[in-house]
Amino acid sequence: MDLSRLRIPKGDSPAAAWRAGRVVLVSAAAGLVAGFAAGRLSAGRAGGGPIEVDTVMVGAAGGAAAPSFTAGGWIEVPAPHFPVHASSLISQRLDELNVAQGEAVRPGQVLARLYDGDARARRDAAAAQAAGAAERLRIAGANRERAANLPAGALSVEERDELAAAWSTAASAHDAALAALDLASNELAYCTITAPPAPDGLKVLAVHHAPGEWIAVDRNPTVVSLYAPSNMQMRVDVPQAKIRLVQPGNPVAVRTEAHPSREYRGTVLRVEPLAEAAKNTITVRLRIDNPDEMLFPEMVAHATFLSGRAAAGRPGEFALPLKAVRRDGEGAYVLLVEDGRARRRPVTLRQTTDSAAVVGGELSAGQRVITSHADGLPDGREVITR
Repeated sequence: MDLSRLRIPKGDSPAAAWRAGRVVLVSAAAGLVAGFAAGRLSAGRAGGGPIEVDTVMVGAAGGAAAPSFTAGGWIEVPAPHFPVHASSLISQRLDELNVAQGEAVRPGQVLARLYDGDARARRDAAAAQAAGAAERLRIAGANRERAANLPAGALSVEERDELAAAWSTAASAHDAALAALDLASNELAYCTITAPPAPDGLKVLAVHHAPGEWIAVDRNPTVVSLYAPSNMQMRVDVPQAKIRLVQPGNPVAVRTEAHPSREYRGTVLRVEPLAEAAKNTITVRLRIDNPDEMLFPEMVAHATFLSGRAAAGRPGEFALPLKAVRRDGEGAYVLLVEDGRARRRPVTLRQTTDSAAVVGGELSAGQRVITSHADGLPDGREVITR
C-alpha cells in the first residue's frame, strides 16, 4: 500500500484529505479480506474439510448384487458367545475396580479385586498346617526306613505295624492338608477377577458393581461384561413385504447414524423364524465383516440389502457406471470410499458400453465408488457422501 497517498497536501482541506485517506484504507481492507478468502479456498482445495462426493454401490457383474432396499436396526454383540461375563465365584465385597465402560483390556488383565483379608488368612493357616503335616510325614517315613534297616528280630511285629500305621496316618493327614491348602489358595485367587483370553482383544461393555458393594453369587455375580470389537453383528427389522428378498449369504452395506460417511460390509447370517405383528417386521441378523473402533453396541444403523449373493455372476467381475472408472498414466482405477476417505484402487476393464463398465480388481460387492469429481481426488482425501 502506498502510504504517500495518505499524506495531507498543504493546499487541501482537512475534510477532503480525510475522505481520501478513508477510501484508501477501505480499499486496503477489502484487499486483505479477499486475499484471506482466497487463501482459505485454496487451503480447502488442498485438503481442508471433507469434500462432498456422489457414490454408487459396487455390484457383482450382471446385476447380481444390485441395491434392493434399506431397513433400520441396531448394532449388537453376537449371542451366545458374547458378551463375556467376568464374574465373582464367591460372595464377597468389591474392593477395587480397575476398568471403565468402553476401555480395551488385555487377556489376563486384572479387572477387579474383592476383599481378600479373610481368604488370605485362611490360606496362610492352611499353608502352615500343610507344612506341619509334611514334617510329620517326613519323621514317620524316616522311622519306617530305620526300622526296615534293623536286623531281623530287633523289633517285634507289633512295633513294625505301629510304625507303618504311623506313616500311613501321616501320609493321609498330609494329603488332607494339601487339599485344604488348594481350596484356600483357590478362594484367595477368586478374589482377583481377570480378563479371559481373546485372540483379537476385548472391550468393556458394562460395569455392574461399584467398589464397596457386596457381590452375592446367587443373585448378580457379574462384575464386568466384555465384548470383542472384531466380532459384531446387526439386528435389522425387515418389513414383511421385503423378507422374500433376503437370503442367508446376501451382501449388505451398513451405515450408522453416528458416522454416516463410514460404510461397513455385512453378510446376512439368518432370518429369525418369528414375525412381530405390532411392527409388521421380521428380524434379520447380519455379520459385520469389517468392524472398526467407531462401531459400538446399540448404535442405530441402516442396512442396504443387495439382491443375490456376493459371489453371483462371474467371480472377480463387478458392474459400475462408466463415469466411476478413471484413467491416468498408470491405467484404469476407481476411487473407493473407505473410512471417510477416497482410496485409489486399480481395476481392469473387461467390458464397456456407453454408460456402464464391467471391471476386475480387488473390489467387493457393497463397497461405494465415487462417481463425481471427474478431475480426480488425491488418494486419502477426506470425503463425505451426499
